[in-house]
Amino acid sequence: MAAPSLNPNRKTTLEGGESHKNVGQGENRLLQLYYGHKALLFTVCAANEGFFCCLYLEFFYGGSGVLGALRWALLPLAALKALLNALQLQAAARRLAAIDIRDRKSR
Repeated sequence: MAAPSLNPNRKTTLEGGESHKNVGQGENRLLQLYYGHKALLFTVCAANEGFFCCLYLEFFYGGSGVLGALRWALLPLAALKALLNALQLQAAARRLAAIDIRDRKSR
C-alpha cells in the first residue's frame, strides 16, 4: 500500500535543508527550545527510551517497585517526546503542503 510520507527528514530534503534539527524562527517555540539545547534533547530522548525499556521489562519480568517508580518518573518526559513528535509532524505536513502548492502553481 502506497502512502505519502510525512517524515520530517524528507521535508527537509525537499526544501534543500541539511537537517530536521535546524529549526527556524518561524517554527514552534517548543521545538526551538528542544533542538536548541543538546542537553535537553539528550535528556528527553534518553528518558523516552528508558520509559519504554521499563514497560518492556515489566511485561516480561513483572512490575517491581523500582521499575514501576522509574516508569512513572520517566512518563512526563516520554509524553513530552510524543508531543514534540506530533508538533514536528504537523510542521512537516504544513511545509510539504506549501511545497506542493508552490510546485502546482509553477506548472
